[in-house]
Amino acid sequence: MGDMRLRSTFAREGLLGSFAWVDPGWDGNLTLALFNSSEEEVVLHYGERFVQIAFIRLEEPSSKPYRGGYQGSQHLVLSKRKSRR
Repeated sequence: MGDMRLRSTFAREGLLGSFAWVDPGWDGNLTLALFNSSEEEVVLHYGERFVQIAFIRLEEPSSKPYRGGYQGSQHLVLSKRKSRR
């Protein structure tokens, strides 16, 4: 299990991040959203570390590892919520 967060350097530059827990059993690309709340341009360079993940060791294996519709994604997958309307 993991907790993904924006590095504080970028928060101090005005970036806001929307992150989710990394569920046990997850396999695929992680999706996040960034918003620049400052009036200044913030440039992210290829390979620059702007997020970090704290991995949390579980006492025992998860009884219900992630098996949702986004499992194994290798590119941006739009929300399936919109298709339910």
